[in-house]
Amino acid sequence: GETIAGYATDKYFAKTSMSQNELWVAPALEVPPGYYEMVTSLAASQVSGLGLIFKEMKEKQIKGFLLKSVATVTTNPTMKGTRFTQVATSVEKHSIPASTFEPPAGYQKVTRPH
Repeated sequence: GETIAGYATDKYFAKTSMSQNELWVAPALEVPPGYYEMVTSLAASQVSGLGLIFKEMKEKQIKGFLLKSVATVTTNPTMKGTRFTQVATSVEKHSIPASTFEPPAGYQKVTRPH
C-alpha cells in the first residue's frame, strides 16, 4: 500500500465483470456499522461495479476503510481501457447528525404500483 491522507494502507486487487480494480484500504480506520450495506445499494448501478467490490470486502472481511480506488474498464467497447481514480484527500472522524440523512422539507415518499 501507500500512505493516503496520513494513513498507511494495504493494497488489494479486485476484478468484476466490468472492470479491474486496485484498492487501497486503511486498516486503522474502522468501518461504521451498516456501511457496506449502504454503499453496496448506492453503488449497485455504477458502471465500475463498486457495489460488487464492497460486497466482496464485507464477505472477505477486509478490515479498514477504502481511501483510494483505480478502476479500469475491461468490457465496454467504447470505454475499454478508461481508468477512473478516486482518492481521499482528508479524513474527519466525528459523528454525523441523523438530520443530515433526512429528506428536505416538502419531499414525500412516493410508491409506484408493481
